[in-house]
Amino acid sequence: MPLRAGEGLGASDSWLTDRPPGRARSHGGVTKLPDDCDTAPEVTVPAIRFVAMTHRPPPVEAEVGPTPSESAPDPPLLMAMLPPHERPRERLLALGVEALAERELLALVLRSGTRAASALDVAASLLAEYGSLSMLAQARPEELAARTGIGVAKAAALVAAFQLGRRAAFQTMPIVLRGPAEVAAVARRELDGLRRERVLVLVCDAANHLRRTVVVSEGSIDRSLLPVREILNAVLRHDGRAFALAHNHPSGDPEPSAADHRATKEVSAAASVVGVRFLGHVVIAGADWRSVTTTSQTCD
Repeated sequence: MPLRAGEGLGASDSWLTDRPPGRARSHGGVTKLPDDCDTAPEVTVPAIRFVAMTHRPPPVEAEVGPTPSESAPDPPLLMAMLPPHERPRERLLALGVEALAERELLALVLRSGTRAASALDVAASLLAEYGSLSMLAQARPEELAARTGIGVAKAAALVAAFQLGRRAAFQTMPIVLRGPAEVAAVARRELDGLRRERVLVLVCDAANHLRRTVVVSEGSIDRSLLPVREILNAVLRHDGRAFALAHNHPSGDPEPSAADHRATKEVSAAASVVGVRFLGHVVIAGADWRSVTTTSQTCD
């Protein structure tokens, strides 16, 4: 309703009427007029508009499932999912080790696979990658460890298993070195299939009985060294009275090089100085071999 000057004011508001006449006063948004005004205009209070803000979530798109051609692949068949009579360990115990395939034997050495592949799958992939078990047996530990599903522990287990097989086969070989053929037969077990040249010292007693095989040098793909001092140290360290040398040619050519002949002469001369017999030196290249001891003492 319209207000006139002085109406609705309390004691505290009396100061509003103390101003000179003829001027409107304002207090609290209410306009007051002096007493000499005939009319008092209505006071309009501005309306406040409240807008309700609502949150509307974005529309949810319907999920579209994969088409039959895009469906997820079947999960790998892990070892524990195989029937007991198909697992390598159970087959070995029931049928004997001869009944197992190469990938099953490798799976037993690996013992476990990965989350995506069983030990049988990892073993099969290794054989496929290297082409054959004999080529896999020549792989280096760090090379195997870099393969998916192998790692350091499994790489060490594989290399150790292959080495045990070589040593077991070595013990069935003739242990008396009567000539270059026996030297080559023993050395081939250690050198066949290697991709780098390696020098072996075959340490014998006074009767040419083989006592130990020692690796003294490993060179590049196409060249090796015959370290005379290391060779003689290996013989004396193992109480040898005679020794033979063998190294491989990864190129597949068994013919001794000029460097092979020179190194053989140096080793033979040094052996005479320290009082041990040099039985010979052979070069292994796959299934073939050559002797480089034509100017030195041959095997008895």
